[in-house]
Amino acid sequence: MLSACATRAGVAHAEPARVDPGAAGWNAAVLAAPADMVAALGALDRTLFVVASRKLIVVRTGQAAPDRDINEKLWRFLVRAMPPS
Repeated sequence: MLSACATRAGVAHAEPARVDPGAAGWNAAVLAAPADMVAALGALDRTLFVVASRKLIVVRTGQAAPDRDINEKLWRFLVRAMPPS
């Protein structure tokens, strides 16, 4: 378990998950997500998303998603459900 300080330090220095969706081997670009989102991507589509501006943490666990676009669909749903900032 990480301390709150270590967690904040790790998130503060993480690079946003914004890359060219056409880049070789990259399927995690989430264009529907807020611009300040950072992500940790794991095996079997397990993901951790942090959006500091919304004080939001989203964790996806479970089996691998059959849909390759699961993160984009998840964020489209979440953004519609979020109150205006």
